[in-house]
Formats: sequence, structure tokens, C-alpha cells
Amino acid sequence: MNTYQNKFKMLIYINRMFALILISCFSLFICNYINAQNPEILKDITSGTQGTNIETVYYPVDHYMFFINNDDSSVWRTDGTSSGTVPIFKYSNLINNWTHLPYGFIKASGVIFFAIQTIGDTVGLFTFTHSNTTPVLLRKFRYVTGGGPLYSIKLQRQMVEFNDKLYFNAADFYKGNITNNLGRELWVSDGTLNGTKMLKDINPGNYGFDTDSDPTGFVVAYGKLLFGARVQDGPRYIFKLYETDGTETGTKPYKYGIIQLAASSSNSMTAFAFQFYKGTLYIVVKDFLTPGSDLSTVHKLVNFNDIPRSFSAYKFSGFGFLKDKIVFGGIPYDKGPADPIGAELYLVDTLLNYPIQPALIKDIAVDVGGYGSAPSNFITSNNMLYFTAMDYVQFGQVWKFDLSNNSVVQVSHIQSNANNVNFFHSIIPFNNNIYFEARDSMHGNELYKLNPMNDSITYWDIYPGTYDGFINANSSYSFCQAGKVLYFLGNDESQGMEIWKIGNNAAGVELKMINAKVFAKVVPNPANENVYIDYKEEGNVRLLLFDVCHRLMESQTDDNRNFNISNFAMGIYYYKIIKENSIIGFGKLIVRH
Repeated sequence: MNTYQNKFKMLIYINRMFALILISCFSLFICNYINAQNPEILKDITSGTQGTNIETVYYPVDHYMFFINNDDSSVWRTDGTSSGTVPIFKYSNLINNWTHLPYGFIKASGVIFFAIQTIGDTVGLFTFTHSNTTPVLLRKFRYVTGGGPLYSIKLQRQMVEFNDKLYFNAADFYKGNITNNLGRELWVSDGTLNGTKMLKDINPGNYGFDTDSDPTGFVVAYGKLLFGARVQDGPRYIFKLYETDGTETGTKPYKYGIIQLAASSSNSMTAFAFQFYKGTLYIVVKDFLTPGSDLSTVHKLVNFNDIPRSFSAYKFSGFGFLKDKIVFGGIPYDKGPADPIGAELYLVDTLLNYPIQPALIKDIAVDVGGYGSAPSNFITSNNMLYFTAMDYVQFGQVWKFDLSNNSVVQVSHIQSNANNVNFFHSIIPFNNNIYFEARDSMHGNELYKLNPMNDSITYWDIYPGTYDGFINANSSYSFCQAGKVLYFLGNDESQGMEIWKIGNNAAGVELKMINAKVFAKVVPNPANENVYIDYKEEGNVRLLLFDVCHRLMESQTDDNRNFNISNFAMGIYYYKIIKENSIIGFGKLIVRH
């Protein structure tokens, strides 16, 4: 055999080895990815069916999630693994006579801040780090009734990190040697006692009830920190949009001063809703000044140099974006609150050119009027806009809007009735899918997944029967994403209520590629609409389809070997057959349209 033949054989051998390495690496990536897509219990903290009494507000910090276990009065931390889910300190030992659970948990200046309230109108601000989890009391403040000690942090956004410092709503302590007694104002901290100070007394007052600024609704935009602040306007007090650059002189009303957030009632100021789209901030303001008006205005803050543009709608239920359009649920201002169609799906240009004439996309709840179908929970994915709406026939369902042909189609068909209505409190995009909780008449409240690539819907009956497997105890905050993990509260029949997860922060478990390849037949191949993968293996088998870029396209259990690939782009795809952490078969699929 000559030298060239030897070199040729060696080249073939190297190519084969390289191909095997690629297959192994590719398989590891896909299998880890697939494992991470299915929900699993994070840790059985309390053995038995009783479960664990976990507070339903969670706090993501870096790739960790902090949560509160009421059973042992401790703050816990998880990195997404069972072994990394541990208690880090007992909040009952931090301060005497505590009355509310710890809240906040925001990282700034290299430390993690949180607060806890005690009897005697005192709030303690604490700090700790990931490496040293023993909390240190930084300073005490006065607690003033009206802000709400726990849920205000989530619902009213009263603590925020800005330029690596903590900005927060606090009232100075009025006993001992601190006697400023200025009510709730804007404070800042760098994690040290000397660096923790009131930034500005925006609205001077003594007792913090309608006579202080009560800064609320923090959001960072355009290199500024925006928030709502209560100020005096003639004989009354109203909330207006404020800005700060982190200095006392730079803390001032928004330059145009035309965005009025709410009236002076302590119960009327909630955090204004906001969204960013293509670098532009949109703020939603409800009209609390006109009783019964039910009017909301969406302000578009292009930057800090142009006068904001806006549009108003009655019975406003939410909005989303698709290319250069704003899609919202509500009744346009010019139609009035008594419009016979009701709050439905409308379209308006993001430029908000005047005169603004929103166009009706679809009347989903026909002949209902009033709040109509109340479209909400808008999520843009795969160049489509997904949302939830009520049609009062199938009740709450997921819908899809396609701007290319102005079509609106119902995506989900969850079995609902008048006594089992889906309100979709919890819905979130994660790992190129849309996860949500929904209730049907046969399975109770459970976890669902929508794959926008083909609009397929998967659900997990965590607690079999009509019992609730997905615990929706805190409205839209039932999901929490920290790092590459999505957490939620689940309850199965054997372990009770515990934290569940989807995804992994660390590398997943490697699946084995076994030698015995299962023979599979793909019919048809090439395919353009539907494909069936036939094989003889049975029992606990999963089918996976992915593209050449390693992205999972679809997965099925053994009882469904059909795939709808009508929405797949033309090209080459691959399938894998998985059983008991082993790849028992794989092959190629060609899609042609």
C-alpha cells in the first residue's frame, strides 16, 4: 500500500472520528436542552404530602432565586439544583418583634439589600452577600401606613437598583437621635451607613400621609430613574412623573410636566404600567381623578427632548407590539365607554401621528359590549402577537394575531365553562416557548406550554384529576425566572406543595448514546405538512425534532408519533428517539414545501 493510500485512509478515519465527536456533543446539547424543558420538582423540602408553606413572592438575584419558607421562618436560596436549595438565615432571629416577612432582595453596590418590619412602626434595612449570607442591619426607618410592606415591592416597585446604588421609598425614623420626621421620600444607599441618605425631600411633610412624596413605580430609562411622586397642585395633592440622575439637583419633575399619574388618595396610586419597545418607553396611566371614567392613557416617551405622544382608551386591558404597530385591548377614546362593541382588539401606529384613529382588528366577544373579550397578556414571538381573550363560548383562550394578513385565530382550545373560566393570571415567555397556567373542567389548574413555531400546546397534569397542580397564589407573579431557570409553585399527589422548575443553570445530565440503534421509518420523507415516525420500541419513549442549528423544534411522547411540520422552513431536520436517559435512535428528515 503506497503512502497516498495510507494518508487517504487516515483522513477517512479522522473524518469519522470528528463526525462521532460532533454527534456526541450535539446529542449532549440536545438532550440536556430537552431535559430542561420539562417541569420537575426542585426539592422535596418537607417530606410527605403536606408540602412546604412557601411565601408566594420570589426574588431573583443574579442566577439565584430567594424565597421564604414560613415553616422554618427562614430565607432560602436556590441555584436551580436540589443540593443548592438551602436555608441561608432565619429571619425570626434578625430583629425583635418582626411583624411582616422580609421583602426586597435587590443587589446594588456589591451587596444584597432587603427590609423587614417590626412592631413599633420600624423598618430595618439589611445587607448580605452571596458569600457571606449573615445579614447585617444597615439602618432603621419609620414605617408609614399606606405603602404596604410586602406586596408593594412587587406591585408598586418601591426599591430599585440604579447606577449600582439602591434607591428606595423610606420615612426617616422619628425616635431616638434621628428627628427629621420628613415622611416617605426618596432615599439612596451604597451599602454603607454614611452612604445611606435621603436624596431629596420632594414634598415636605411630617407624617407621610398625603403630605409626603411617597415615591413609587421606579423604572430606569434613558439614563434616568423615573418614578411617581406626590406633589401639591393648588388645594390638592397629585402624583406626577419625576426623574432623577442620582443627584439632589437632578431630582425634578419630568421636564414637560404633563404626565399626571394619579390623585392624592393613598389607595389610588399604583405603579404605572410600562413597556420598552425599540428603545422607547411607553407608560400607561389610569385616570383616578374622574370617578367612574375607567380611562387609561398610553404615553410614548421617545426621549427627554420631545413632547410625549399619547392615545387613550376606555376599559383598557393591555397592549403589545408587532413591527411598527401597537395592538391593544380596549375602547378607543373617540368611541366612548358605552361603545356597543366593547373592549376589543385594536391597532394603532407606533408613531402615534395625529389624528390617531385606532382600527378594530377583531370583535372576539360578539354582542357582549362592555369589557368585551378584554385582550391582555400580549407576547410577541415568531413574528406573531399572542394574547389571551374571552369569547364567552369557549371562555378564556390563547389567541394569535398575524399582521401580514390581519388574521386573528384562536390557538388554544382548553375545556372551560362558565364555572371554570380561565383568567390567565400567569403567562411568560421562556426558552422560545410561552408558558402559562390554565384551568379546564377535567384537570384543574395546571401548567401549559405553547410552542410558537407550530402553535402546538402541551400541558402537564401535575396533580392528576381535577385538583390544582399549578398553584396560582399571587396573580401575575406566580412565575419567577432566575438565570436560565423558570420557577413556580406546584402540588402533586405525593409531595404536596413545593417549588418546581423548568430549565437548568448548570450543565444537564449527559444522555448515553447506545450502540443498538432502533430502526425507524419516517413517512413521508421528504415531507411538507405532516410526518409520522414509526419504530418498534415502546414504553417511556420521547421523540425529538431539531434543526441544523441545534434548536429544538418539537417533542412528543411515545403515544403520539405524528408531527405537524407545515410551519417549518424548508431544509434538513433531525430526530432522536430517547428512552431512559439513552439515545436509542436518530435520523434525518427533509422538509420541502
